[in-house]
Amino acid sequence: LTVVGNLTFLSLLSLDVPSLEELHIVRHNPLNLDAVLHVSPKRVNWNVAKPYRKEWTTDALRSALRAILSEYRSATEITIHGFAQNVALELMAPETGGQQ
Repeated sequence: LTVVGNLTFLSLLSLDVPSLEELHIVRHNPLNLDAVLHVSPKRVNWNVAKPYRKEWTTDALRSALRAILSEYRSATEITIHGFAQNVALELMAPETGGQQ
């Protein structure tokens, strides 16, 4: 299943997909960051279309990736494209307890 564009409609979408191999999400703008599709894919591929990447702040990326990691916990593989790699690594790093 591939979802591309302004994803504000996701909260209105209801799918009955018992088993989904792969979910591709290509975002445009950083609006409605908590919009996720309620399915249980084995693999998730998350990206932002190149023309829109400059609109995404670190905080917006962090919020969107947190939503992805929270919603798709049962996925065996989550791919986050390179432009958001540092934010993804930050979210997956163990807590440092305030130490640098």
